[in-house]
Amino acid sequence: MPVPRQRIEYDPEGINFAGPAPRPMDRCLVALLPNGTGQVDTSHLFLQDPRAGVNHFDDSGAYVTI
Repeated sequence: MPVPRQRIEYDPEGINFAGPAPRPMDRCLVALLPNGTGQVDTSHLFLQDPRAGVNHFDDSGAYVTI
């Protein structure tokens, strides 16, 4: 997913692989509801910052297994 003006590129997981982005995109809390719909809570973020030794991308709620 390119960001043309800044020349930043991200893979489908939101990990930056080109350009000046200092770290990957943040993730929001996601859940799969019993009726099959997805729910996103933008007030709860999961961060990954390799330079600071922070990685919450594997935490519960950071992704939905389908």
